[in-house]
Amino acid sequence: MPLRSRIALFVGIATLILSVIFVAQVVVSVRVTDQAARRDMTVLIQAMWQNHVDDESAVEEDIASRIRRDVELLNAVFQQRPDAVLERMDVGGMTEGRSIIILDQKLAPIYTSLGHRPPADFGDVVSRMVRTSDTEGFADLDIGDGSSTYRLKIVPLRFRFGVVGYAIVATPLSRIVEHFDQGVDLDVQLLAAGVDGAPPETGSARSGATLIPLADGFTHGRVLGYLVVSNEASAELRQTQWFQWLTGGLVVVFVGHLLGGLVWMVKRAFRPLDAAIDVIDRLTRGEEAPPLDTSTGTIEIQRLSKAVEALRAAHANQEALHRLQAELAIASELQQALLPRGPLLAEGVAFHGQMVPSQEVAGDYFDYFTIDDSRVGFLIADVCGKGTPAALFMAMSRTVVRSLAMTGRPPGEVLAEANRVLSESNDQNLFVTMFYGIFDRTERRLRYANAGHVSPILKTGEGDVTYLPETGDLVLGMIPDVSYATIDLPLSPRSLLVCYTDGIPEAFDDSDAQFGDERLIKLVRQTPNRDPADLMQELQTAVLDFAGRRPQYDDITLCIGSFSG
Repeated sequence: MPLRSRIALFVGIATLILSVIFVAQVVVSVRVTDQAARRDMTVLIQAMWQNHVDDESAVEEDIASRIRRDVELLNAVFQQRPDAVLERMDVGGMTEGRSIIILDQKLAPIYTSLGHRPPADFGDVVSRMVRTSDTEGFADLDIGDGSSTYRLKIVPLRFRFGVVGYAIVATPLSRIVEHFDQGVDLDVQLLAAGVDGAPPETGSARSGATLIPLADGFTHGRVLGYLVVSNEASAELRQTQWFQWLTGGLVVVFVGHLLGGLVWMVKRAFRPLDAAIDVIDRLTRGEEAPPLDTSTGTIEIQRLSKAVEALRAAHANQEALHRLQAELAIASELQQALLPRGPLLAEGVAFHGQMVPSQEVAGDYFDYFTIDDSRVGFLIADVCGKGTPAALFMAMSRTVVRSLAMTGRPPGEVLAEANRVLSESNDQNLFVTMFYGIFDRTERRLRYANAGHVSPILKTGEGDVTYLPETGDLVLGMIPDVSYATIDLPLSPRSLLVCYTDGIPEAFDDSDAQFGDERLIKLVRQTPNRDPADLMQELQTAVLDFAGRRPQYDDITLCIGSFSG
Protein backbone atom coordinates (compact mmCIF):
# COMPACT_ATOMS: atom_id res chain seq x y z
CA MET A 1 0.00 0.00 0.00
CA PRO A 2 1.43 3.43 -0.91
CA LEU A 3 2.52 5.67 1.91
CA ARG A 4 -0.08 8.35 1.28
CA SER A 5 -2.86 5.72 1.27
CA ARG A 6 -1.59 4.41 4.58
CA ILE A 7 -1.55 7.95 6.00
CA ALA A 8 -5.11 8.59 4.76
CA LEU A 9 -6.26 5.30 6.32
CA PHE A 10 -4.51 6.18 9.57
CA VAL A 11 -6.14 9.62 9.69
CA GLY A 12 -9.58 8.09 9.04
CA ILE A 13 -9.20 5.54 11.82
CA ALA A 14 -7.86 8.24 14.13
CA THR A 15 -10.92 10.40 13.37
CA LEU A 16 -13.29 7.55 14.21
CA ILE A 17 -11.43 6.72 17.43
CA LEU A 18 -11.38 10.37 18.52
CA SER A 19 -15.10 10.71 17.82
CA VAL A 20 -15.86 7.68 19.99
CA ILE A 21 -13.59 9.04 22.71
CA PHE A 22 -15.31 12.44 22.66
CA VAL A 23 -18.77 10.86 22.86
CA ALA A 24 -17.67 8.70 25.77
CA GLN A 25 -16.12 11.75 27.38
CA VAL A 26 -19.37 13.67 27.14
CA VAL A 27 -21.34 10.78 28.67
CA VAL A 28 -18.86 10.40 31.49
CA SER A 29 -18.72 14.16 32.00
CA VAL A 30 -22.50 14.38 32.38
CA ARG A 31 -22.49 11.57 34.95
CA VAL A 32 -19.56 13.06 36.79
CA THR A 33 -21.24 16.47 36.82
CA ASP A 34 -24.36 14.99 38.32
CA GLN A 35 -22.35 13.18 41.01
CA ALA A 36 -20.23 16.26 41.64
CA ALA A 37 -23.33 18.42 42.06
CA ARG A 38 -24.75 16.03 44.65
CA ARG A 39 -21.42 15.78 46.41
CA ASP A 40 -20.98 19.58 46.45
CA MET A 41 -24.52 19.98 47.77
CA THR A 42 -23.77 17.52 50.56
CA VAL A 43 -20.54 19.30 51.48
CA LEU A 44 -22.30 22.67 51.41
CA ILE A 45 -25.15 21.48 53.61
CA GLN A 46 -22.78 19.90 56.10
CA ALA A 47 -20.68 23.07 56.20
CA MET A 48 -23.76 25.26 56.74
CA TRP A 49 -25.01 22.93 59.47
CA GLN A 50 -21.67 22.85 61.23
CA ASN A 51 -21.39 26.64 61.03
CA HIS A 52 -24.81 27.06 62.60
CA VAL A 53 -23.97 24.53 65.31
CA ASP A 54 -20.75 26.43 66.02
CA ASP A 55 -22.70 29.68 66.30
CA GLU A 56 -25.18 28.00 68.63
CA SER A 57 -22.31 26.64 70.71
CA ALA A 58 -20.81 30.11 70.94
CA VAL A 59 -24.06 31.47 72.36
CA GLU A 60 -24.22 28.61 74.87
CA GLU A 61 -20.59 29.24 75.84
CA ASP A 62 -21.34 32.94 76.36
CA ILE A 63 -24.26 32.12 78.66
CA ALA A 64 -22.19 29.56 80.58
CA SER A 65 -19.27 31.99 80.94
CA ARG A 66 -21.47 34.63 82.48
CA ILE A 67 -22.61 32.10 85.06
CA ARG A 68 -19.11 30.80 85.71
CA ARG A 69 -17.25 34.06 86.08
CA ASP A 70 -19.56 35.73 88.57
CA VAL A 71 -18.18 35.05 92.05
CA GLU A 72 -21.23 36.35 93.83
CA LEU A 73 -23.42 34.10 91.76
CA LEU A 74 -21.15 31.18 92.62
CA ASN A 75 -21.55 32.07 96.28
CA ALA A 76 -25.27 32.21 95.77
CA VAL A 77 -25.17 28.81 94.12
CA PHE A 78 -22.93 27.42 96.86
CA GLN A 79 -25.36 28.75 99.49
CA GLN A 80 -28.19 27.23 97.44
CA ARG A 81 -29.87 30.50 96.62
CA PRO A 82 -30.24 29.85 92.85
CA ASP A 83 -32.93 32.45 92.28
CA ALA A 84 -30.25 35.15 92.62
CA VAL A 85 -28.49 33.70 89.56
CA LEU A 86 -31.03 34.78 86.98
CA GLU A 87 -31.74 38.00 88.86
CA ARG A 88 -28.13 39.20 88.41
CA MET A 89 -27.59 37.76 84.89
CA ASP A 90 -27.84 40.27 82.07
CA VAL A 91 -28.34 37.84 79.19
CA GLY A 92 -30.34 40.15 77.03
CA GLY A 93 -32.78 37.53 75.95
CA MET A 94 -30.11 35.00 74.96
CA THR A 95 -31.83 32.33 77.01
CA GLU A 96 -34.84 32.42 74.70
CA GLY A 97 -35.52 28.93 73.38
CA ARG A 98 -32.96 27.42 75.80
CA SER A 99 -33.11 25.82 79.20
CA ILE A 100 -30.61 26.44 82.00
CA ILE A 101 -30.16 23.77 84.68
CA ILE A 102 -27.78 24.24 87.65
CA LEU A 103 -26.56 21.19 89.55
CA ASP A 104 -24.70 20.96 92.82
CA GLN A 105 -21.46 19.09 93.32
CA LYS A 106 -23.37 15.82 93.68
CA LEU A 107 -25.13 16.43 90.34
CA ALA A 108 -28.45 17.08 92.06
CA PRO A 109 -30.52 19.80 90.29
CA ILE A 110 -30.85 22.94 92.37
CA TYR A 111 -32.24 25.21 89.67
CA THR A 112 -33.98 24.93 86.29
CA SER A 113 -35.45 27.61 84.08
CA LEU A 114 -38.38 25.29 83.30
CA GLY A 115 -41.57 25.47 85.25
CA HIS A 116 -40.81 22.19 87.03
CA ARG A 117 -37.75 20.40 88.33
CA PRO A 118 -36.03 17.49 86.55
CA PRO A 119 -36.75 13.97 87.85
CA ALA A 120 -34.86 12.64 90.87
CA ASP A 121 -32.64 10.34 88.84
CA PHE A 122 -31.47 13.19 86.59
CA GLY A 123 -28.07 13.22 88.35
CA ASP A 124 -27.41 9.63 87.34
CA VAL A 125 -28.26 10.47 83.73
CA VAL A 126 -25.84 13.39 83.45
CA SER A 127 -23.05 11.87 85.55
CA ARG A 128 -21.56 10.23 82.43
CA MET A 129 -21.52 13.65 80.76
CA VAL A 130 -19.58 15.21 83.56
CA ARG A 131 -17.02 12.42 83.64
CA THR A 132 -16.19 12.55 79.93
CA SER A 133 -13.69 15.03 78.52
CA ASP A 134 -16.10 16.02 75.71
CA THR A 135 -18.65 18.23 77.48
CA GLU A 136 -20.77 19.32 74.56
CA GLY A 137 -22.82 17.37 72.08
CA PHE A 138 -26.28 15.89 71.54
CA ALA A 139 -28.20 13.81 74.05
CA ASP A 140 -31.67 12.40 74.72
CA LEU A 141 -32.92 14.09 77.92
CA ASP A 142 -36.28 14.06 79.61
CA ILE A 143 -36.67 17.45 81.31
CA GLY A 144 -40.38 17.36 81.74
CA ASP A 145 -41.87 17.37 78.26
CA GLY A 146 -41.08 13.85 77.04
CA SER A 147 -38.04 12.35 75.39
CA SER A 148 -36.34 15.01 73.22
CA THR A 149 -32.99 15.58 71.53
CA TYR A 150 -31.05 18.50 73.01
CA ARG A 151 -27.85 20.33 72.24
CA LEU A 152 -25.94 20.61 75.56
CA LYS A 153 -23.13 22.67 77.06
CA ILE A 154 -21.95 21.39 80.46
CA VAL A 155 -19.72 23.78 82.43
CA PRO A 156 -18.09 23.09 85.83
CA LEU A 157 -18.65 25.92 88.34
CA ARG A 158 -15.55 26.62 90.44
CA PHE A 159 -15.06 28.63 93.59
CA ARG A 160 -11.65 28.98 95.19
CA PHE A 161 -10.19 26.30 92.84
CA GLY A 162 -12.86 23.78 93.79
CA VAL A 163 -15.87 22.54 91.84
CA VAL A 164 -19.05 23.62 93.63
CA GLY A 165 -21.53 22.65 90.93
CA TYR A 166 -22.34 22.43 87.23
CA ALA A 167 -24.34 24.50 84.77
CA ILE A 168 -26.14 22.92 81.76
CA VAL A 169 -27.31 25.05 78.85
CA ALA A 170 -29.67 22.90 76.73
CA THR A 171 -31.16 23.84 73.37
CA PRO A 172 -33.80 21.65 71.69
CA LEU A 173 -32.70 20.46 68.27
CA SER A 174 -36.16 21.19 66.92
CA ARG A 175 -35.52 24.88 67.63
CA ILE A 176 -32.25 24.76 65.71
CA VAL A 177 -33.86 22.98 62.76
CA GLU A 178 -36.66 25.56 62.65
CA HIS A 179 -34.19 28.40 62.56
CA PHE A 180 -32.02 26.61 60.00
CA ASP A 181 -34.98 25.84 57.71
CA GLN A 182 -35.98 29.50 57.66
CA GLY A 183 -32.47 30.74 56.93
CA VAL A 184 -31.69 28.80 53.73
CA ASP A 185 -33.66 27.52 50.77
CA LEU A 186 -33.69 23.89 51.86
CA ASP A 187 -36.17 21.33 53.09
CA VAL A 188 -35.01 20.29 56.57
CA GLN A 189 -36.48 17.53 58.77
CA LEU A 190 -35.39 15.96 62.06
CA LEU A 191 -36.11 12.21 62.10
CA ALA A 192 -35.52 9.72 64.86
CA ALA A 193 -32.94 7.01 64.32
CA GLY A 194 -33.91 3.41 63.82
CA VAL A 195 -32.81 0.42 65.84
CA ASP A 196 -29.15 0.69 66.89
CA GLY A 197 -28.92 4.12 65.25
CA ALA A 198 -29.89 2.90 61.74
CA PRO A 199 -30.98 5.54 59.17
CA PRO A 200 -34.73 6.13 58.80
CA GLU A 201 -36.64 4.21 56.17
CA THR A 202 -36.57 5.50 52.58
CA GLY A 203 -40.23 6.44 52.69
CA SER A 204 -39.66 8.83 55.57
CA ALA A 205 -37.12 10.92 53.68
CA ARG A 206 -37.21 12.37 50.17
CA SER A 207 -35.27 10.64 47.41
CA GLY A 208 -31.80 12.13 46.90
CA ALA A 209 -31.82 13.89 50.25
CA THR A 210 -28.74 14.24 52.42
CA LEU A 211 -28.77 12.55 55.82
CA ILE A 212 -26.57 14.14 58.48
CA PRO A 213 -26.30 11.89 61.59
CA LEU A 214 -26.51 13.52 65.00
CA ALA A 215 -24.26 11.42 67.25
CA ASP A 216 -24.24 11.44 71.03
CA GLY A 217 -21.21 13.54 71.91
CA PHE A 218 -20.80 11.78 75.25
CA THR A 219 -20.71 8.15 74.21
CA HIS A 220 -18.93 8.89 70.91
CA GLY A 221 -20.91 6.84 68.48
CA ARG A 222 -24.61 6.37 69.38
CA VAL A 223 -26.75 8.08 66.74
CA LEU A 224 -29.72 9.92 68.31
CA GLY A 225 -31.31 11.08 65.07
CA TYR A 226 -30.81 12.27 61.51
CA LEU A 227 -31.03 15.71 59.99
CA VAL A 228 -32.60 15.15 56.52
CA VAL A 229 -31.91 17.94 54.02
CA SER A 230 -32.87 18.20 50.35
CA ASN A 231 -33.08 20.90 47.67
CA GLU A 232 -34.52 21.41 44.19
CA ALA A 233 -31.46 22.22 42.03
CA SER A 234 -32.28 19.73 39.23
CA ALA A 235 -33.27 22.40 36.70
CA GLU A 236 -29.82 24.02 36.73
CA LEU A 237 -28.23 20.59 36.59
CA ARG A 238 -30.24 19.66 33.49
CA GLN A 239 -29.16 22.88 31.79
CA THR A 240 -25.53 22.02 32.54
CA GLN A 241 -25.95 18.55 31.10
CA TRP A 242 -27.49 19.83 27.86
CA PHE A 243 -24.69 22.36 27.53
CA GLN A 244 -22.12 19.58 27.88
CA TRP A 245 -23.86 17.50 25.18
CA LEU A 246 -23.89 20.48 22.81
CA THR A 247 -20.24 21.33 23.49
CA GLY A 248 -19.14 17.72 22.97
CA GLY A 249 -20.98 17.52 19.63
CA LEU A 250 -19.37 20.72 18.40
CA VAL A 251 -15.94 19.40 19.41
CA VAL A 252 -16.53 16.16 17.47
CA VAL A 253 -17.57 18.09 14.34
CA PHE A 254 -14.56 20.40 14.63
CA VAL A 255 -12.08 17.55 15.06
CA GLY A 256 -13.62 15.68 12.11
CA HIS A 257 -13.23 18.70 9.83
CA LEU A 258 -9.70 19.29 11.11
CA LEU A 259 -8.57 15.73 10.37
CA GLY A 260 -10.34 15.79 6.98
CA GLY A 261 -8.39 18.89 6.08
CA LEU A 262 -5.22 17.13 7.18
CA VAL A 263 -5.96 14.27 4.74
CA TRP A 264 -6.42 16.75 1.91
CA MET A 265 -3.15 18.53 2.75
CA VAL A 266 -1.25 15.22 2.87
CA LYS A 267 -2.51 14.22 -0.56
CA ARG A 268 -1.56 17.59 -2.03
CA ALA A 269 1.87 17.55 -0.36
CA PHE A 270 2.69 14.12 -1.76
CA ARG A 271 2.43 15.26 -5.39
CA PRO A 272 5.83 17.02 -5.44
CA LEU A 273 7.24 14.49 -3.02
CA ASP A 274 6.42 11.68 -5.45
CA ALA A 275 8.68 13.34 -8.00
CA ALA A 276 11.50 13.60 -5.46
CA ILE A 277 11.07 9.95 -4.42
CA ASP A 278 11.26 8.92 -8.11
CA VAL A 279 14.58 10.75 -8.41
CA ILE A 280 15.95 8.94 -5.33
CA ASP A 281 14.82 5.57 -6.72
CA ARG A 282 16.65 6.23 -9.98
CA LEU A 283 19.81 7.22 -8.12
CA THR A 284 19.77 4.06 -5.98
CA ARG A 285 19.46 1.92 -9.14
CA GLY A 286 22.35 3.76 -10.74
CA GLU A 287 20.18 5.30 -13.44
CA GLU A 288 20.27 8.85 -14.71
CA ALA A 289 17.67 10.93 -12.94
CA PRO A 290 16.13 14.15 -14.21
CA PRO A 291 16.98 17.23 -12.15
CA LEU A 292 14.41 18.61 -9.78
CA ASP A 293 12.97 22.05 -10.41
CA THR A 294 14.10 23.86 -7.29
CA SER A 295 13.55 27.37 -8.64
CA THR A 296 9.74 27.19 -8.52
CA GLY A 297 9.32 24.41 -6.00
CA THR A 298 8.45 24.69 -2.35
CA ILE A 299 10.96 24.92 0.46
CA GLU A 300 10.43 21.22 1.12
CA ILE A 301 11.45 20.34 -2.45
CA GLN A 302 14.60 22.49 -2.18
CA ARG A 303 15.55 20.85 1.07
CA LEU A 304 14.93 17.43 -0.42
CA SER A 305 17.20 18.24 -3.41
CA LYS A 306 19.99 19.25 -1.05
CA ALA A 307 19.43 16.08 0.93
CA VAL A 308 19.78 13.99 -2.25
CA GLU A 309 23.12 15.65 -3.07
CA ALA A 310 24.27 15.14 0.51
CA LEU A 311 23.26 11.50 0.26
CA ARG A 312 25.28 11.08 -2.92
CA ALA A 313 28.34 12.72 -1.31
CA ALA A 314 27.94 10.64 1.86
CA HIS A 315 27.81 7.48 -0.22
CA ALA A 316 31.03 8.42 -1.95
CA ASN A 317 32.70 9.29 1.35
CA GLN A 318 31.56 6.00 2.86
CA GLU A 319 33.14 4.07 0.00
CA ALA A 320 36.40 5.99 0.48
CA LEU A 321 36.26 5.30 4.23
CA HIS A 322 35.82 1.57 3.63
CA ARG A 323 38.84 1.56 1.31
CA LEU A 324 40.91 3.47 3.86
CA GLN A 325 39.90 1.07 6.65
CA ALA A 326 40.86 -1.88 4.50
CA GLU A 327 44.24 -0.31 3.72
CA LEU A 328 44.86 0.43 7.39
CA ALA A 329 44.01 -3.16 8.29
CA ILE A 330 46.61 -4.38 5.78
CA ALA A 331 49.13 -1.84 7.10
CA SER A 332 48.50 -3.05 10.64
CA GLU A 333 49.10 -6.66 9.62
CA LEU A 334 52.32 -5.68 7.83
CA GLN A 335 53.50 -3.72 10.84
CA GLN A 336 52.84 -6.64 13.17
CA ALA A 337 54.83 -8.81 10.77
CA LEU A 338 57.87 -6.56 11.33
CA LEU A 339 57.85 -7.31 15.06
CA PRO A 340 59.40 -10.47 16.53
CA ARG A 341 56.99 -13.40 16.27
CA GLY A 342 57.85 -14.74 19.69
CA PRO A 343 60.28 -14.44 22.60
CA LEU A 344 64.04 -14.75 22.22
CA LEU A 345 65.31 -17.59 24.40
CA ALA A 346 69.03 -18.28 24.55
CA GLU A 347 71.43 -19.59 27.14
CA GLY A 348 71.55 -17.12 30.05
CA VAL A 349 69.15 -14.62 28.50
CA ALA A 350 65.45 -14.32 27.57
CA PHE A 351 63.59 -11.44 25.91
CA HIS A 352 59.82 -10.88 25.66
CA GLY A 353 58.07 -7.95 24.01
CA GLN A 354 54.60 -6.74 23.11
CA MET A 355 53.03 -3.65 21.52
CA VAL A 356 49.43 -2.47 22.02
CA PRO A 357 48.70 0.25 19.40
CA SER A 358 46.30 3.08 20.19
CA GLN A 359 45.18 3.25 16.54
CA GLU A 360 45.15 0.86 13.58
CA VAL A 361 48.89 1.41 13.06
CA ALA A 362 51.45 2.42 15.67
CA GLY A 363 54.63 4.47 15.90
CA ASP A 364 56.25 2.25 18.58
CA TYR A 365 58.25 -0.88 17.93
CA PHE A 366 60.66 -3.24 19.62
CA ASP A 367 63.11 -5.85 18.37
CA TYR A 368 65.58 -8.44 19.64
CA PHE A 369 67.91 -10.68 17.68
CA THR A 370 71.07 -12.79 17.92
CA ILE A 371 74.22 -11.08 16.61
CA ASP A 372 76.66 -13.97 17.09
CA ASP A 373 77.24 -16.90 19.45
CA SER A 374 77.81 -14.73 22.50
CA ARG A 375 75.95 -11.50 21.84
CA VAL A 376 72.23 -10.64 21.72
CA GLY A 377 70.92 -7.26 20.51
CA PHE A 378 67.64 -5.62 21.53
CA LEU A 379 66.01 -2.21 21.05
CA ILE A 380 62.81 -0.26 21.71
CA ALA A 381 61.74 2.90 19.88
CA ASP A 382 58.99 5.49 19.74
CA VAL A 383 58.34 7.59 16.63
CA CYS A 384 57.02 11.13 17.12
CA GLY A 385 53.41 11.24 15.95
CA LYS A 386 50.69 8.72 15.26
CA GLY A 387 48.96 7.13 12.34
CA THR A 388 50.28 6.16 8.92
CA PRO A 389 53.27 8.62 8.67
CA ALA A 390 54.64 7.46 12.02
CA ALA A 391 54.16 3.80 11.05
CA LEU A 392 56.07 4.28 7.77
CA PHE A 393 58.90 6.10 9.51
CA MET A 394 58.98 3.32 12.12
CA ALA A 395 59.34 0.65 9.43
CA MET A 396 62.15 2.55 7.76
CA SER A 397 64.07 3.18 11.01
CA ARG A 398 63.63 -0.46 12.06
CA THR A 399 65.14 -1.67 8.79
CA VAL A 400 68.08 0.75 8.98
CA VAL A 401 68.92 0.02 12.64
CA ARG A 402 68.59 -3.75 12.34
CA SER A 403 70.86 -3.83 9.25
CA LEU A 404 73.52 -1.84 11.06
CA ALA A 405 73.13 -3.82 14.31
CA MET A 406 73.81 -7.14 12.60
CA THR A 407 77.35 -5.92 11.80
CA GLY A 408 78.17 -6.17 15.52
CA ARG A 409 79.31 -2.56 15.81
CA PRO A 410 79.02 -0.84 19.21
CA PRO A 411 75.57 0.63 20.00
CA GLY A 412 76.79 4.24 19.81
CA GLU A 413 78.16 3.77 16.30
CA VAL A 414 74.99 2.00 15.16
CA LEU A 415 72.78 4.87 16.33
CA ALA A 416 75.09 7.51 14.85
CA GLU A 417 75.02 5.85 11.41
CA ALA A 418 71.24 5.26 11.63
CA ASN A 419 70.73 8.91 12.52
CA ARG A 420 72.71 10.00 9.45
CA VAL A 421 70.67 7.78 7.10
CA LEU A 422 67.31 8.78 8.58
CA SER A 423 68.16 12.51 8.56
CA GLU A 424 68.98 12.46 4.84
CA SER A 425 65.55 11.03 3.88
CA ASN A 426 63.34 12.73 6.47
CA ASP A 427 61.25 15.19 4.44
CA GLN A 428 58.41 15.14 6.96
CA ASN A 429 60.68 16.21 9.85
CA LEU A 430 59.81 13.16 11.88
CA PHE A 431 62.09 11.75 14.55
CA VAL A 432 62.35 8.65 16.69
CA THR A 433 63.59 7.99 20.21
CA MET A 434 65.45 4.72 20.58
CA PHE A 435 67.26 2.59 23.14
CA TYR A 436 69.63 0.01 21.66
CA GLY A 437 71.61 -2.48 23.73
CA ILE A 438 73.89 -5.52 23.34
CA PHE A 439 74.22 -8.19 26.01
CA ASP A 440 77.39 -10.27 25.97
CA ARG A 441 76.54 -13.64 27.54
CA THR A 442 80.22 -14.63 27.88
CA GLU A 443 81.32 -11.49 29.71
CA ARG A 444 77.89 -10.83 31.29
CA ARG A 445 78.12 -7.18 30.29
CA LEU A 446 75.56 -4.78 28.88
CA ARG A 447 76.58 -2.14 26.32
CA TYR A 448 73.95 0.34 25.24
CA ALA A 449 73.27 3.73 23.62
CA ASN A 450 70.22 5.93 24.14
CA ALA A 451 68.84 8.39 21.56
CA GLY A 452 66.44 10.45 23.68
CA HIS A 453 64.40 7.47 24.87
CA VAL A 454 63.15 6.95 28.43
CA SER A 455 65.77 5.10 30.47
CA PRO A 456 64.96 1.40 31.08
CA ILE A 457 64.49 0.10 34.62
CA LEU A 458 67.08 -2.36 35.96
CA LYS A 459 66.21 -4.73 38.79
CA THR A 460 69.21 -6.62 40.15
CA GLY A 461 69.16 -10.13 41.55
CA GLU A 462 69.30 -8.62 45.07
CA GLY A 463 66.06 -6.67 44.40
CA ASP A 464 67.57 -3.19 43.89
CA VAL A 465 65.57 -1.16 41.33
CA THR A 466 67.17 1.77 39.47
CA TYR A 467 67.08 3.49 36.12
CA LEU A 468 70.00 2.90 33.76
CA PRO A 469 72.37 5.86 33.60
CA GLU A 470 71.25 8.41 31.03
CA THR A 471 73.40 9.47 28.09
CA GLY A 472 71.68 12.76 27.22
CA ASP A 473 71.96 12.12 23.48
CA LEU A 474 69.53 13.49 20.86
CA VAL A 475 66.77 11.69 19.02
CA LEU A 476 67.32 10.08 15.60
CA GLY A 477 66.42 11.73 12.31
CA MET A 478 66.76 15.45 13.04
CA ILE A 479 70.45 16.45 12.83
CA PRO A 480 72.78 14.38 10.57
CA ASP A 481 76.15 14.66 12.31
CA VAL A 482 75.57 13.58 15.91
CA SER A 483 77.68 11.18 17.95
CA TYR A 484 76.18 8.76 20.49
CA ALA A 485 77.93 7.45 23.58
CA THR A 486 78.17 3.74 24.41
CA ILE A 487 77.87 2.80 28.08
CA ASP A 488 79.35 -0.48 29.31
CA LEU A 489 78.28 -1.99 32.64
CA PRO A 490 78.15 -5.49 34.20
CA LEU A 491 74.89 -7.32 35.01
CA SER A 492 74.45 -9.48 38.07
CA PRO A 493 72.75 -12.88 37.76
CA ARG A 494 68.93 -12.95 37.86
CA SER A 495 68.65 -9.33 36.72
CA LEU A 496 65.62 -7.91 34.91
CA LEU A 497 65.73 -5.05 32.41
CA VAL A 498 62.38 -3.35 31.67
CA CYS A 499 62.36 -1.27 28.47
CA TYR A 500 59.15 0.67 27.78
CA THR A 501 57.70 3.63 25.90
CA ASP A 502 56.08 6.72 27.43
CA GLY A 503 52.58 5.34 26.76
CA ILE A 504 52.79 3.54 30.13
CA PRO A 505 53.69 6.33 32.62
CA GLU A 506 51.60 8.85 30.63
CA ALA A 507 48.39 6.80 30.71
CA PHE A 508 45.43 8.73 32.21
CA ASP A 509 42.39 7.60 34.17
CA ASP A 510 38.88 9.11 34.21
CA SER A 511 39.95 11.88 36.61
CA ASP A 512 42.95 12.96 34.42
CA ALA A 513 45.48 11.43 36.83
CA GLN A 514 48.65 9.88 35.29
CA PHE A 515 49.88 6.35 35.87
CA GLY A 516 53.29 7.89 36.59
CA ASP A 517 56.87 6.66 37.04
CA GLU A 518 56.47 5.99 40.76
CA ARG A 519 53.64 3.52 40.23
CA LEU A 520 55.68 1.77 37.51
CA ILE A 521 58.78 1.53 39.74
CA LYS A 522 56.64 0.17 42.58
CA LEU A 523 55.20 -2.58 40.38
CA VAL A 524 58.65 -3.63 39.16
CA ARG A 525 59.99 -3.64 42.72
CA GLN A 526 57.12 -5.80 44.02
CA THR A 527 57.34 -8.35 41.19
CA PRO A 528 59.69 -11.30 41.77
CA ASN A 529 62.55 -11.89 39.28
CA ARG A 530 60.84 -14.52 37.18
CA ASP A 531 59.64 -15.05 33.62
CA PRO A 532 59.58 -11.68 31.77
CA ALA A 533 56.27 -12.67 30.15
CA ASP A 534 54.57 -12.67 33.57
CA LEU A 535 55.92 -9.24 34.45
CA MET A 536 54.88 -7.88 31.04
CA GLN A 537 51.34 -9.17 31.53
CA GLU A 538 51.11 -7.69 35.03
CA LEU A 539 52.32 -4.29 33.82
CA GLN A 540 49.86 -4.17 30.94
CA THR A 541 46.98 -5.29 33.17
CA ALA A 542 47.85 -2.63 35.75
CA VAL A 543 47.89 0.11 33.10
CA LEU A 544 44.58 -0.95 31.55
CA ASP A 545 42.89 -1.27 34.96
CA PHE A 546 44.17 2.16 35.91
CA ALA A 547 42.85 3.78 32.71
CA GLY A 548 39.43 2.17 33.20
CA ARG A 549 36.94 3.25 30.54
CA ARG A 550 39.13 6.06 29.22
CA PRO A 551 40.31 5.42 25.64
CA GLN A 552 43.98 4.58 25.12
CA TYR A 553 45.80 7.76 24.15
CA ASP A 554 49.24 6.44 23.15
CA ASP A 555 50.84 3.17 22.08
CA ILE A 556 51.90 0.87 24.92
CA THR A 557 55.11 -1.08 24.19
CA LEU A 558 57.26 -3.28 26.45
CA CYS A 559 60.52 -5.15 25.88
CA ILE A 560 61.69 -7.04 29.00
CA GLY A 561 64.94 -9.01 29.28
CA SER A 562 65.91 -11.57 31.91
CA PHE A 563 69.59 -12.39 32.53
CA SER A 564 70.06 -15.59 34.51
CA GLY A 565 73.25 -16.84 36.19
